[in-house]
Amino acid sequence: MSAGLDLGYVILSLLRDQRYAETVQLMAEYAPQPPFDAGSLYTAPQATKNMVEGMFTDFRAGVQDTLRATR
Repeated sequence: MSAGLDLGYVILSLLRDQRYAETVQLMAEYAPQPPFDAGSLYTAPQATKNMVEGMFTDFRAGVQDTLRATR
């Protein structure tokens, strides 16, 4: 199974770019012996961590707004 995931990350890096593939890998927290060393916050490049954080900025704001509205 992990070989299929590894292949998927490689294909994703070819279709998009390595940083994007690393971001998807980090979101999945996939780190057995991956093609990229980005499956953990401890090993992921800072640019990859920033990309993940940026993906959820609007989501976090929406959750905070919803929580404020329900108090």
